[in-house]
Amino acid sequence: MTIRTRLMSGYLILTMLVAVSGFFGWFAARDMLSSFEGSEERVHAIVATATDLSLHAKRLQTHLIWYLTFHNESQKQKLMDISSAIKEHVMDLDSVIKIPKAKEVAKEASKEAAALLSSVDKLIESHDRQYGDTGSFDISQYAGSLLDVSDLSSKLRSHGVKLAEIETDYLDRQEGIIAATKSMSFAQRAEGHLLLFLTLGDEVDRTKFYQRLSSLKQEIEVLEDRVVTSDGERLVSELKAHEKELFFAGDALVHAYDDAMTGKKRFILSHHSELLQDLRNATHQIDTIAMALAQMKLESEIRPKKVALAYAESLQHRILMVALTAIIVALMLGYWISRGILRPVTELTRAAREIGNGELGIRLAVPAGDEIGELVNTFNRMSEDLLRTTVRKDYVENIFTCMAEALIVTSAEGLVKRVNKSATDLLGYSEEELLDRPIESIVFDGLGNRLAHMAHEMGSCSKGEITLLAKSGQLVPAICSISQFAGSNGCVQGIVITAQDISELKRAQQELKTAHDELELRVQERTTELEIAKETITAERQKLFDILETMPVMVILLTPDYHVLFANRSFREIFGDHEGRRCFEYCFGLEAPCEFCETCNVLKTNEPHHGERVTAGGSIIDTYAFPFTDGNGAPLILKIGIDITVQRQTEKDLEKTLNDLVRSNADLEQFAYIASHDLQEPVRSVSNALQMLEKEHKGKLGQDSDLLIHFAIEQSRRMQALIQDLLKYSRIQSRGQTFTMVDTQEVLKHSILNLERLIGERGTKVTHSEMPTVFGDSTQLLQVFQNLIGNAIKFGREESPHIHVSAERGPREWSFSVQDNGIGIEAEYFDRIFEVFQQLNRTDTFTGTGIGLAIVKKIVERHGGRVWVESELGEGAIFRFTIPNGKQDES
Repeated sequence: MTIRTRLMSGYLILTMLVAVSGFFGWFAARDMLSSFEGSEERVHAIVATATDLSLHAKRLQTHLIWYLTFHNESQKQKLMDISSAIKEHVMDLDSVIKIPKAKEVAKEASKEAAALLSSVDKLIESHDRQYGDTGSFDISQYAGSLLDVSDLSSKLRSHGVKLAEIETDYLDRQEGIIAATKSMSFAQRAEGHLLLFLTLGDEVDRTKFYQRLSSLKQEIEVLEDRVVTSDGERLVSELKAHEKELFFAGDALVHAYDDAMTGKKRFILSHHSELLQDLRNATHQIDTIAMALAQMKLESEIRPKKVALAYAESLQHRILMVALTAIIVALMLGYWISRGILRPVTELTRAAREIGNGELGIRLAVPAGDEIGELVNTFNRMSEDLLRTTVRKDYVENIFTCMAEALIVTSAEGLVKRVNKSATDLLGYSEEELLDRPIESIVFDGLGNRLAHMAHEMGSCSKGEITLLAKSGQLVPAICSISQFAGSNGCVQGIVITAQDISELKRAQQELKTAHDELELRVQERTTELEIAKETITAERQKLFDILETMPVMVILLTPDYHVLFANRSFREIFGDHEGRRCFEYCFGLEAPCEFCETCNVLKTNEPHHGERVTAGGSIIDTYAFPFTDGNGAPLILKIGIDITVQRQTEKDLEKTLNDLVRSNADLEQFAYIASHDLQEPVRSVSNALQMLEKEHKGKLGQDSDLLIHFAIEQSRRMQALIQDLLKYSRIQSRGQTFTMVDTQEVLKHSILNLERLIGERGTKVTHSEMPTVFGDSTQLLQVFQNLIGNAIKFGREESPHIHVSAERGPREWSFSVQDNGIGIEAEYFDRIFEVFQQLNRTDTFTGTGIGLAIVKKIVERHGGRVWVESELGEGAIFRFTIPNGKQDES
């Protein structure tokens, strides 16, 4: 049998087998797809997972609002669990979904889930940070973020419902399963919209809450029409009951919110925890019952498809048997063809390749007497002829290929005939691109003239440097050797060019030259800079000496052996010209260093020294000695002297004046105390006598006499009050208590208690903020508060008088304020009211001695503080005073 016959037979049999296999495969695939497209387990898993994803999306929103409202860690843990469940459901759907349309929906659900979980994490982080700092969380500040979470939750929920509908659509659109799934969704959505309404107050969420309840009721009616078993009817009845519980709890919360808004009160969600718990329980029960109904309907709809699945499995077994049979026959046929035809051809091809590589001794076994046998005999004879007539080329080829230098062989006409790998790598051309190319096209510097000359002179040879032109246009410098070779007739047959790339050498030479030039330039620049610096230093030194020369203090420079190198004009004006002498000779006329001198010790300790010296003329010099290093590194001493004779005399005069003032002030205080004390007894006697006269003769001497006696009594009482206040004023410094830590809260309460009768008479409302603890005299601080509050009561409004006392901490002091809504003070009297015996209002209208605010000022100043007033006429006044927040001297 010939090769043609064998090939025709093999191809015919193979075509028939392929046709039969294709027919059976198409028929089986059509039956398989028409009977059943999915499996019970896959559909069941997808519907359950999609339903759970929809429920978890809305539960995540609901538990988030619960956590942000009640700050309950258990709710936070539920949020974490729901987030993990959503991630797992998205991964599960991606792994089991096969339908292309469902895959697109699952991909969108995955994106929405990632965005939703990111938004929830940010809200939890904001809540934990704010609640940890302040102990509260204002959810209304994050209304935009909550709306984003609601929108993302709704989108993810809709994707989950859509996935469930796509898969149940495969079961001929089973409305019972869809209705159960939607019941869970509507219950969760109703709860979510209600919580958003109660939290943010958006009327759109109120409307959506009632719409979702209506949709929930409709889906329950669909379920009621679809169930046929007693268990299903029982579950639907329970579902209807919990739907009513959900409605009543939600409606009660809405009415509670409306009542709060009608009363213009803030609606606090945490105050309605019982209704919220009823709402949560109803939603949870609806989820559980709806899930059970969905599973019940899914099981009942998938079970009838098992017959089609069994048939599909049987058909798969038949297809498998046919396919195995076709494979075995095809393998046997292939083995027969390869053994009879392909194997000899493969061996012949391998042998030809080896002969091409130089292995001329190879021989093949001759098969049966057909065309392949003829070809093998011819091949064996050809290899024997080649072995006899051909020299092995592998040795020469290896040398040609392994040369590190580029090798180019040209014809006598200058056309490239052969190149090695080094040449192609150097020039960037392939071997095919270089063949038959003129040598002048790859040589940049006129090599063609030398080649033309060498082509006519046998034995000529040339060496030197050339520039090659690479394919990229880059010029490549190279060291080359050019030689000619002759043919059997003795004529020049071609030229051999070897070239070695010297680009790196050229680059290194150029870099070396550039570095040398840069170094020369830097040396010149540095030399110029040094000269400029030297001139600058000389100029700056001269400036320094000029400054020292004109300074109004005495300046000298000393060497370690006391020689004076420099003395400025101020020094020379006192001690004369130094003329290179040592300082003790120059300044004090001594022959040895001063015993008391510490100047040279500054070089040993490397620390400055300060002291005073008295000159022979009696002047007092304040001296400073500093270690100093000259520009050449020599140690020096810079000594500065200031004549403080006048300053010392002034200090003595000031000290004497201060002592005289202190003594005078003490005498004045003692005089004021004695005068006030001695005046009390006569005034008291006059007052008593007048009171007895009024008691004995009132109504007997006439109305004018009674009025004069009454006026005299009132003035004597005012004189007593003046004397008492003057005594208090004089005792502030001398009779004050030792400073201790004082709770001003208690002091303020005591002062208000002392003024209780006056406060009651005027109907004044006195309030205060939290008061601090300060360092001071508790009795005097009581007097400050009592005087300021008493003044505010006296000058308060007739209607609704109000006084507020507060304190504010500053960087170094506490600032107290006493604010009233009284008659106010004009700005021109702000300083005058703190002077002794200054009273802006008539005494017949407002009682007082005019010393109260002066006492306040003196007490505050004793505590190291200050007092002032801020007011506008008719707008009330604010009296402010400060007390340092640290311990102060009692001065």
